[in-house]
Amino acid sequence: MKLTLELAGETRELRVLRRGDRLRISFDDGRTVEARLMPGTDGDGGFELELGHARLHALGHGAGPEARQLWLNGHTFAYRRLLRVGGNGPGAPVDTSLSVAIPAVVVEILVEPGQAVVNGEKLILLESMKMVLPIVAPRDGRVETIDCQVGESVAPGVPLISLATEDGT
Repeated sequence: MKLTLELAGETRELRVLRRGDRLRISFDDGRTVEARLMPGTDGDGGFELELGHARLHALGHGAGPEARQLWLNGHTFAYRRLLRVGGNGPGAPVDTSLSVAIPAVVVEILVEPGQAVVNGEKLILLESMKMVLPIVAPRDGRVETIDCQVGESVAPGVPLISLATEDGT
């Protein structure tokens, strides 16, 4: 998943790849961080990040569609995710990731990276509360990344698949 964030007035590009409980975060300056994502142990709804031998407690909060806060080991980071939604003009960053709104389990992945898809096409099948829920393409495009695996439990809002638009973004 590609992200464009505004942090302390500075715009940063990130690429986050998730495979199960493993995260790989690549920054626009070439740095890469690998971490293990685990459920939190404090009962506050947060999560743990294991970076080498260090374990960090984190908790995120959305304050609207763009404004966000991340608490990481006692430090607060306010940031804004920059998205192009509808008519923000050409060249604006585009949110290309798709996620689920409720906890679910991945039952079937129907596409592969690089595959062309059309608006409304089923991409992934999930199961939640004995119901099968499809993740469908919101527009024509190409599958960029698949960030989940069959049998994996997925949390709300966690990107499952990224689509590149027709112009390659």
